[in-house]
Order: sequence, then C-alpha cells, then structure tokens
Amino acid sequence: MKLWYLVMRGIFINEQKQVLMLQRSAKSRTFPLLWEFPGGKVDPEEHFMDALKREFREETGMVVEPEKVLGSAEMDFSDYQMAYLFALVSGDSQEVKITSEHEQFLWADQNILKNLQISSPHLNILPLVLSLL
Repeated sequence: MKLWYLVMRGIFINEQKQVLMLQRSAKSRTFPLLWEFPGGKVDPEEHFMDALKREFREETGMVVEPEKVLGSAEMDFSDYQMAYLFALVSGDSQEVKITSEHEQFLWADQNILKNLQISSPHLNILPLVLSLL
C-alpha cells in the first residue's frame, strides 16, 4: 500500500482580481518550472489549516488566514499518493519573498492564468479560480 500525503494550497486574490502564482524550481523533483498556488505538505500531527498558513509564509513571506476550502484533487505517483486541498486565503500584506523552491512569482489575472503552464493537480480547481477573478 502506498503512503498518502496531504498537501494544502492557498489561493490569494488581491484587490486587482489577480491570483498569486509561484513557478516551481527547475531543480524540483516533480513538476519542474510549472506554476502552482503557494502551499505544501501537512506535517504529522499538524492541523491542515495551520499547515497552510505555515507553508504559505515559508514560500512567500506572507501571513495569511484561510477562509474556506474551494476544492480538492488527487495525484498518484510511483511510490506515494497525494491529496490536495485548495483553500481561499486572505491577508494584509502583498509583498512576496520567494525562496529557492521557486523560480519566480507573479500576480495573474484571467488572461495570464489561462496561458500559464500549471502543474496537473491544480487543473481541477482552475475553472473555479478563474470565475473568482
């Protein structure tokens, strides 16, 4: 039986109706150079919404509060499986400071988001995100 991991992703939409996107590092083991919403794996014994706040802060430097879960996805890898939860988040600061896990960030409006190469687990939630922009 494969191990399961839970991954939280935060969808931050600014006042200009743009969503924050991060481009994965070229050195990433999975989905190199593809775009994604900020977030990451939930640690053992960690509440999933606390994990979302932690991962969002680690990846962007931003402090956010989860508002509601918007959707989910699953991904089957060769030796493990991942369940993704996508949550709408909000926060005061929009100053982004990325780490070496990512190449760059951008604030994407509908037109930009439709043309980005997005990692496959994020494709299920894309129509809903586009409707919010």
